[in-house]
Amino acid sequence: MPPLTTYARVHHRPGFSDKDVDSSHVEEFIEDAQAYIEAEANRTFAVADSDYKLARGACTDLAAAYSILHALGGAYSGLQFSEDELNITAQQRSKLELVNLFFSRAEKAIDILKPHKKTALIPKASTEE
Repeated sequence: MPPLTTYARVHHRPGFSDKDVDSSHVEEFIEDAQAYIEAEANRTFAVADSDYKLARGACTDLAAAYSILHALGGAYSGLQFSEDELNITAQQRSKLELVNLFFSRAEKAIDILKPHKKTALIPKASTEE
């Protein structure tokens, strides 16, 4: 399956700087983001799929978030800290706000892409009294 997004799409996200992260890292982050999205959605996405654009946007947002976090010196999985615990500059705080925005948008998209269990429109009648 071809990648859901490209380096160019990630590069155009606000807060991303190619001088902070080399293209090989971004390509790796794209692969990681795509693998995560496909695992959560339990499927792959072809260009002809109706959900392709949503999956592509989520992949771009995640890869951009991973890239910005990498540039800030953090890992992108298992982060457990609050901003108050960090000594960060205003520019870094601004980038963290973008990361949170990208994660939030990706999470919403992934929730839509996830398979949902079908529910019965009519509840089953109980024979017990």
